[in-house]
Amino acid sequence: MNNEGYEVLRLVSHGDSCHVGSDLVTGTMLFSWVKFHPQIPKEQLFTWIATLFAMVEAYHKSGVKAYNFISPLSIVVTEKEELRLLDLEVPSSRPQRTRMERRSFKEQFYPGEEKFYPDHDSDYYSLGMTILYLLASLQPEKALSKKEEIYLKHLISQCQKFKFTQRKSLKVVFKERSPKPSKSRAVLVILVVIVVSVLGVKTFAGSGQKETVKEQAPAKKPKEKVTEKAVTNEAVEEEIRLRFHTGMLYLSELQNYRKAGEVFGELFSFYEPAKYYEDIATFLSGEKSIPPKEMEEILELALTNYPLEEELSFDDTLIRTWARLDTPTSRKRLIEVAESATTRSEELLLNLAGAYAREEEKERALECLDELFETSQEALPLEAYRHRAVLLRECEDAREAIDLLTKACELFPQNAELPSLLVKYVGEDEGRSEQVLQIASDQVSNLPALLKDSEFKKVMKENGIKEEGGKLCYED
Repeated sequence: MNNEGYEVLRLVSHGDSCHVGSDLVTGTMLFSWVKFHPQIPKEQLFTWIATLFAMVEAYHKSGVKAYNFISPLSIVVTEKEELRLLDLEVPSSRPQRTRMERRSFKEQFYPGEEKFYPDHDSDYYSLGMTILYLLASLQPEKALSKKEEIYLKHLISQCQKFKFTQRKSLKVVFKERSPKPSKSRAVLVILVVIVVSVLGVKTFAGSGQKETVKEQAPAKKPKEKVTEKAVTNEAVEEEIRLRFHTGMLYLSELQNYRKAGEVFGELFSFYEPAKYYEDIATFLSGEKSIPPKEMEEILELALTNYPLEEELSFDDTLIRTWARLDTPTSRKRLIEVAESATTRSEELLLNLAGAYAREEEKERALECLDELFETSQEALPLEAYRHRAVLLRECEDAREAIDLLTKACELFPQNAELPSLLVKYVGEDEGRSEQVLQIASDQVSNLPALLKDSEFKKVMKENGIKEEGGKLCYED
């Protein structure tokens, strides 16, 4: 695979307009690149998809009717593995343009009308088929999750609405090309696709060469406000849905509450229930203080108006917010929703255990943590060990609590709270004994800073232990 020089478009967006210039880059046509790179990092795949949408959206802002020839032969992969759109108007791009005009190629990437009049819709159709080509040609190094598959199917489906064909479905492509989806939570980088394609981008600069302005679009008219009861236009309705989905992925999956608040704040002008989700995001981020009673009402309204149940669960966000509120009502609702959940994640089990414990249902809380420790295939957080040890002790299983804390001290050697709790429980169980003294000495040997920790010094005093000559011993 040889890199060559290509003239590509330089796109610089300014609000609702875009300047189009030209750059010279070294790279390879995407059509050739995929033949030599059968695997690709999943993050890079989604970044490329986001870039393609962003470039097409930016190009349309320039006032032109359409790019017209979006395909793997009009996309250049640079030496830095970034994507750029080929400048089709320059003489050096004539070989690629000639090949794309062949009937066999057009049937694969362009709408099949006998008389083809290119417009923005047809560009998105070709873009959808190009993404489909990428998914059929490349194998992500990490398997796509179910949510990512659903999202990509939905995305390509919207692109193909310009004209439905009998081409190979995305479902078949996934079946043939992808291994079983990973059960671990994948980073949903596809968020960028929707954010960029719907909200636009600021700039897609190249090597910094001088820009040649071709055309500037007139400012777009502001969109009419669309309320929940007045969404009638299909295109507006779909845009609202995509923006909402983006906000929920920031809110639920990535827990980027600031960005989620921004997305829902912008969406509120078009879809009034978005205000509930903006309030949830700003509450979780700490940017906004909302009284507990009011927040409980907002959560119920958000749940009632939630439109994405089949695509993206809202349960985790509800549970997370109820746990933060920590009121009798919120704990009750947390338990109701968590107990009815079809999947019980680590976060869900921790929050459910916390709610049960606060409601004085300690055995139920311990059952949740037992389930967490039995089913988890990944390292658990310190809080899980501490909480379970406390519950074991309160449920009169001192020996298991001590064993658990001993293991936790080994897993978290820099933590001062766990050794204090361990010495406390052993002292309560054994009284004044060499075992207590030995355990305390071992913990200080592993973490000398314990001797300056106020809680550890308190536990030592309660057990009649003192430091003398650099060693621990019992007071006379």
